[in-house]
Amino acid sequence: MDDVATATGINKLNNIPNYAWAASDLAQQKSQDAFVPLIEQLTNRAVYIFKRLTDIAEKVLESRKKKWLEDLSGGVEDIDRYPYFTYHVKDLYYKFVDMSSKLCKEKCMDEFYSTRTIYWDLTSEYVDRNLPLERTDQEDTKTAVVNLSTDIFNELRDRITKNVLLKFYNFFLVPVQNDLWNEIQGKVNCLSDSALEQIFEVNTTKEKLRDTTKQLNDDLVRCDEQDKQFMVYAASFSKRVDDH
Repeated sequence: MDDVATATGINKLNNIPNYAWAASDLAQQKSQDAFVPLIEQLTNRAVYIFKRLTDIAEKVLESRKKKWLEDLSGGVEDIDRYPYFTYHVKDLYYKFVDMSSKLCKEKCMDEFYSTRTIYWDLTSEYVDRNLPLERTDQEDTKTAVVNLSTDIFNELRDRITKNVLLKFYNFFLVPVQNDLWNEIQGKVNCLSDSALEQIFEVNTTKEKLRDTTKQLNDDLVRCDEQDKQFMVYAASFSKRVDDH
């Protein structure tokens, strides 16, 4: 009853409680209380599912890697050699998902009309609705306001549910399906040379190659020395055989 009394108020023009406004205000408040948390939960759940797809994709790639290695002569294993690049692409994907979810949520919040808009729609749609025009007792007031606000709430619920589903499809699922590839490819193509060197660990790779080259050169020198010693011993061995 406190909610009804607060929403009803007093019409300043004729000093009569405005029951239609009260019903609109109550339905507006209750629709936000009921559906905003659900939209937030739906958004968070959708984001979790989309981000979880990266782990699933990695598992799928891992399971198919052996066959791909046989078919493509070893080209796939290069992915494992550049973890920073893989992380960078995953981070771009996560940011795209977050951006799409934020936009989608903002679009969904547009479904919560103001009390003034709901009241304007109500007065044009429920013109035949009988509402008290004078002050009545609390029970009659509560019954009139609650019944009308229930009808408005049900209408808001149906509209919000349908439109939220459509908006999640249009502003979340479709962009991930259609725009994701171009978005990530464009970001990767715009990377500077220094950024590419950092992502692909060029300096670290060069250092490893230099160490490997040095090690190979040392091995080559050692092999040359061993080869020379082998030739000397072989010649000495051959001479002893000839002497006998």
